[in-house]
Amino acid sequence: MKKAYKKLDKQSQKVINQALVILAEDFSHPSLRVKKMTGYHKPDVWEASANMDLRITFELKKPDTIILRNCGHHNRTLNNP
Repeated sequence: MKKAYKKLDKQSQKVINQALVILAEDFSHPSLRVKKMTGYHKPDVWEASANMDLRITFELKKPDTIILRNCGHHNRTLNNP
């Protein structure tokens, strides 16, 4: 997650930061369009939309614990969650 985040431009980092704040406050917030990714089990991998292009992938360990995995532009991030 850190490497992918650092590769983003400053505006994209800002959008990711805003989405992470919302994700931490309300996992089911409609703007994030959170959904479980198909084909990834043990651990289950979830995705959230920071905007129409940027995605965040993560694992849910407990109802209150999110493990961030990756972030970045749509296709690149979802191909390597």
